[in-house]
Amino acid sequence: MGINITNEVLPYFDVIDACGLGKGVVTLEGMGVQTTREEVEKRWVREFGEEVEGDVYTLNDLGELEEIWGLKKGEILDVMIRSESNDMEVVT
Repeated sequence: MGINITNEVLPYFDVIDACGLGKGVVTLEGMGVQTTREEVEKRWVREFGEEVEGDVYTLNDLGELEEIWGLKKGEILDVMIRSESNDMEVVT
């Protein structure tokens, strides 16, 4: 899912073919909505949490996530790198 907020990178939008549908893309700014990335994130997370009837926790940094997952300080980057490499298909 992508939410385009500003027209800042508008020249690149011409090459986007979201989901292969052959449709153009728009931005919130282009629709007259003046907002920030931070406000969009907050609202999207809140609405998503309500939709799935789940608890939403706001973390201030990765250290809090490491604590929740029972990881050592700095270990989350190793977990993320391992996860990415496991998801990648190696072609030789």
